[in-house]
Amino acid sequence: MANFENFLTDNPINKQGIEHTEFSIKGIQQPKYKLELLKKDNSKCMAEITEFPIFNKNAEVIAIEGTSTSK
Repeated sequence: MANFENFLTDNPINKQGIEHTEFSIKGIQQPKYKLELLKKDNSKCMAEITEFPIFNKNAEVIAIEGTSTSK
């Protein structure tokens, strides 16, 4: 699986998206946010991201799950 950062454009909005993901990895639920992504044909699209941390029985983050909706 490819790292999502490989699909980010240089749009400044993406910096905030990376920060949201870093907080999710720390176990802090984040609001929905937008990213500008590159599609297979190298065109750009805006995507709304919803993600949430998944915890094990010891309250440790073991995964991040989420959805992406492009517009």
